[in-house]
Amino acid sequence: MESPKDEKPQIESLEAFQKAAIENRKPEDGEGLLFEDIYELKKPFEALLDQMRSKIDSGAYTLLVGDDVSGRIPTLIFREFLRQMYEGTSQKVPEALFFSGHHGETDASFLNQNAEEVAHGIEKRYSGKGDILFITEAIQTGRTLTQFENAFAKLPIKHDVMTIGITGGREKPLTVEEYFKMRNDLQKKFGTTIYSACNGAPNIAYSPDSHPYEGVFNQSKSLHSTVSKNHRANPDHKELFQAVVEESRKDVKLMATMLAEHYRKGA
Repeated sequence: MESPKDEKPQIESLEAFQKAAIENRKPEDGEGLLFEDIYELKKPFEALLDQMRSKIDSGAYTLLVGDDVSGRIPTLIFREFLRQMYEGTSQKVPEALFFSGHHGETDASFLNQNAEEVAHGIEKRYSGKGDILFITEAIQTGRTLTQFENAFAKLPIKHDVMTIGITGGREKPLTVEEYFKMRNDLQKKFGTTIYSACNGAPNIAYSPDSHPYEGVFNQSKSLHSTVSKNHRANPDHKELFQAVVEESRKDVKLMATMLAEHYRKGA
């Protein structure tokens, strides 16, 4: 009798998700959805929601913590998805908090103080029940995740992590083995569950003009992001910039509706 072969873990590349989304997109798919950078999140999100079904169905998450800036759109999509799923039920839609990710910050004194302030901000808004979900668009070095984990370590609250992808960098794709090693190492290091959909970072992580979809940008050594339309947009382009932000919020709702429909079919 032939012995069964060991099955190696597999993970879809972001490129595979993008290709499938574009090639299989029908005219009615995402009708009214304007931005491709947001539409490309559809397939990764579907994979994430399937992984997280038991947590979603039980209403486990009572607070969402978003990594600003690039994690803002995924956080808004997930919260709107929960709102639609929980409508007419006893489940409450979790509040969403946003804190600057400070990618690349190396000032140890600042990072320690920032962790204290993030922990304090979370503690003030936490209801005392349920779990927290930290949401980001991509994990690369794990440095930003470490900053938030330093804050969570100060709180006796269970939390999970949701990321669209795990990546070695825009020009450095991970092998399948490297992908799972990085995820597993981070899970062991922080004692948390990391839900991830694909190998790679979505385009929204590299949005031009300081993240036009989000409408905010990070200020150096600031706990929260700043509204872009008031501080960064060219005065001649403010109306257009605001229109992009408003349209992206419509896309968030449309994306959440598509995800809710997909999710219900899998129930």
